[in-house]
Amino acid sequence: MYRVLGTYSADMLAGLALAQQDQSPRKIVILAILRSIGAVVAALVLAMILVVVVEIVTISLHPFPTGVELTHEVICKHVEKFPSWVLAIGTVLWASTVFVSSWLATRLGTRRHPAHGILIGILLFAAAAFNMSMLPYPIWFEVVTLASFVLATFLGCKLGRGKADRNVCPT
Repeated sequence: MYRVLGTYSADMLAGLALAQQDQSPRKIVILAILRSIGAVVAALVLAMILVVVVEIVTISLHPFPTGVELTHEVICKHVEKFPSWVLAIGTVLWASTVFVSSWLATRLGTRRHPAHGILIGILLFAAAAFNMSMLPYPIWFEVVTLASFVLATFLGCKLGRGKADRNVCPT
């Protein structure tokens, strides 16, 4: 059993029932599906928490002027004035968020299949691309950040697999 955050989460998601021999194949499939859904949901919750933390860090490093109403125009002007070093920190923190979230999804997913982590990586990539399409970030930041998301997803999935048998078909 794997201890994650102080609980037997991986085996609890599967209901501790996959090890029993007397289960029907249908029940095993249902439990595998529930485990996969649980892994993705857990990783998304973690990603949301970490994205909020990243935003708090970047806003504390480059705060909005006091007394300003936050309209889209004001936010765009604020983003245009972000120092490069703050954007670089944001890139590292966002990529770390993708890495940890895809690692968790892969680790908790049924048979540690990388599809769970890849799904998380795709969702976070799409969210970041949507965010970047609405705000005037420098092109270097967009390219580096999105490329780092791909690398972080790959590494998170690879390391999330651990030393499990990679030749076994997922169920």
